[in-house]
Amino acid sequence: MKTIGREILWNLPHQQATVVLYSLLGVLLLLFAWRVRSRIGFYRRGRPEGENRVDRLWERTRDLLRIGFFQKRVLEKKPGGPIHLAIYASFIALFSVTCVVAVEHDLGVMLLDGDFYIAFKLFAETFGIVLVGGVVAALVRRCILRPASLNRERGDLVPLLLLGAVALTGFLVEALRIAATHPAAAPYSYAANAVAGLFARVSIPDLLRLHRGFWWGHALMAFGFLASIPYGRMLHGIAGPANMFLRSYRPTGTLQPMPDFDARETIGAGAIEEFSWKQLLDLDACARCGRCEEVCPAHATGKTLSPQKIIRDLRVSGSRVANRPGGGEEEHGGSMIEGIGVRTADVWACTTCGHCVTSCPMLVEHVEKIVDMRRHLVLGKSDFPPELELMFRKLEVFSDPWGFGPARRTEWATGLDLKEIGRKGSVDLVYWVGCAGAFDERNRNVAASLARILKESGISFGILGSREFCCGDFARRTGNEYLFRLLARKNMAVLEEYGVKKIVTPCPHCYNALRNEYRSFGGSFEVIHHSELILDLMESGRIRARNALEKTISYHDPCYLGRYNGIFDPPRRVLSKIPGMRLAEAGRSRENGFCCGAGGGNLWLPEQGSRINEERSSEFVDLKPDIVATACPHCMYMLEDGMVSARGGGMVPECLDLAEIVLRSM
Repeated sequence: MKTIGREILWNLPHQQATVVLYSLLGVLLLLFAWRVRSRIGFYRRGRPEGENRVDRLWERTRDLLRIGFFQKRVLEKKPGGPIHLAIYASFIALFSVTCVVAVEHDLGVMLLDGDFYIAFKLFAETFGIVLVGGVVAALVRRCILRPASLNRERGDLVPLLLLGAVALTGFLVEALRIAATHPAAAPYSYAANAVAGLFARVSIPDLLRLHRGFWWGHALMAFGFLASIPYGRMLHGIAGPANMFLRSYRPTGTLQPMPDFDARETIGAGAIEEFSWKQLLDLDACARCGRCEEVCPAHATGKTLSPQKIIRDLRVSGSRVANRPGGGEEEHGGSMIEGIGVRTADVWACTTCGHCVTSCPMLVEHVEKIVDMRRHLVLGKSDFPPELELMFRKLEVFSDPWGFGPARRTEWATGLDLKEIGRKGSVDLVYWVGCAGAFDERNRNVAASLARILKESGISFGILGSREFCCGDFARRTGNEYLFRLLARKNMAVLEEYGVKKIVTPCPHCYNALRNEYRSFGGSFEVIHHSELILDLMESGRIRARNALEKTISYHDPCYLGRYNGIFDPPRRVLSKIPGMRLAEAGRSRENGFCCGAGGGNLWLPEQGSRINEERSSEFVDLKPDIVATACPHCMYMLEDGMVSARGGGMVPECLDLAEIVLRSM
């Protein structure tokens, strides 16, 4: 016999209540199974993945626990993160409470007695209050504060209202039981005990009727909420953890490999079925929290592009495909891209900065889908901006987007007496200049500055000269996968011919392509960015910053260097080693850095509305440093142009590459 505790299913007909509850549970499980089976069938309509999604099981389990169960990414955003954690943790806690009750009732194991019962009541009561508080906070945020990026659709409030109703009726059921029986453990149900005082003058028969009514209402709403999970907004609670477990472990800066490229009938995604099955799972994993939209540089400058809306539109299209045999384009009277509301202008507005991906708590991969749609437009429909047609033609004919050709690749090095590689193993380090350093007038000075630093250090290095071709980054990001592969194979043939083992480059786009993308083509060489090499040379004493530069400096993080490849500290450490330098960080820096607007081929495209580079440059103009430093030739071009437009008649900070600053100090 229990010393302190309570009777399970008190005031209810035990047998009938048990039958009803387990009948409801059976219906719930059938509804769950039907919906999950339906969604899995939808995912299977997607094309196969180009990588293994079930290897590295320990790492996948670890990340599922870290990112999913412990909500690491969710908590990075306030106030939404803590609010979500309050609701999520309370749901898990109260579900476990229900399971404990079921174990005692169904298995006859006495658990809810004595000290354990007291702790159990305190635990349940506390998390019940946290749940109510989380629901109220979420409703205030959605209905009163209404942040612009928070997506609102019909039925979005239903799960919140159901959860709130379940919590409140739970307190009422407990309060009515306490008011009717006055148990010894009542003080430990501190919230329900306080509410019980409101029923002090209600007769016992009325208390019993009210208790039974609210108990059944509580049970039905709880089952209703659970049944709604796979059918509405809460579907991300199932698809999200699956998406985390099946995440990609390839380097952040790489697109999914395409091993069967030459055998494919279609390239890219021109219909919902042409996305991979994992990309279709992404659509259900999206929690519609709006974080991707908040950090999107295109959206921030007034473009209609919203990563969140693209996912939503694809999900809507997916629902139509899942509910009709075969699928196809004819239903929309046009291609998938226009037909489901994903405008081609939005597809081309993306800078592929990757901030949407790194901000997503569900690990949704937005950029991959946008590039796949670009591939469809470029290779499937030949429907792309005329500016890209000109760039593609120059890449095909001259192997560089400027159209100067290999014969002019070494003009920047006139008077520097640099060695071109003549045979295998003739140098320790290959200096990959990049197209911007070779042909853009402003960036030729950056290329020369790095060459002078390398010569001063005594490193044995050489350049490929006319045998260096564009790395193909802009071609790949703008959807011309065929042209990228052509350039990658040309470069790989040269690098293999010379037996290149180590490469340094000042361009993050070249760095990312050579280091990450070329692995699919057999690239096994070491690639380092010039900020890493300069830091190593300074720390080893091979170069010295002798001249003090009494300047305030702010550093701009290139997306392809920082966000894609995690290189945030080396450039800052280089600047800290220059005497007199004072570093002033911009408001958006490091992982939260704001794109310059050049990535994804946008360097070559006309920009609609406000310009991204002006938005970024205005931060530096307002900060008023003497120098804005960067470590990317394309960022250099965009920032210099943007600061002239954003200055408003005031002084413009000098924009310099890291190599130029270091050379000045030498």
